[in-house]
Amino acid sequence: MAKADEKPGSAPATDQGTETQSGNIADTPASPELATKYSIQELLDHSAALFSYSPEVLVGALHGRDDKELTVDEAKAFIAEFLKKKVN
Repeated sequence: MAKADEKPGSAPATDQGTETQSGNIADTPASPELATKYSIQELLDHSAALFSYSPEVLVGALHGRDDKELTVDEAKAFIAEFLKKKVN
């Protein structure tokens, strides 16, 4: 039975994003607990496709860090931070 604030025949609301007219879930940030972590080597191997930068940029962004695995979003954040650093 539908709740008072729902239209008959409509799907219940979810917290997973909003559907677009094409039926796809709109881009919403994934929660950190659900994001897949990849080894640094996997990220390096696919850095051009994932980040539009060569592997050397990712190496520089991760210099001095002990991370063994990262999500794509974490790696992107480290790259963005690295590229904003002032060169002496």
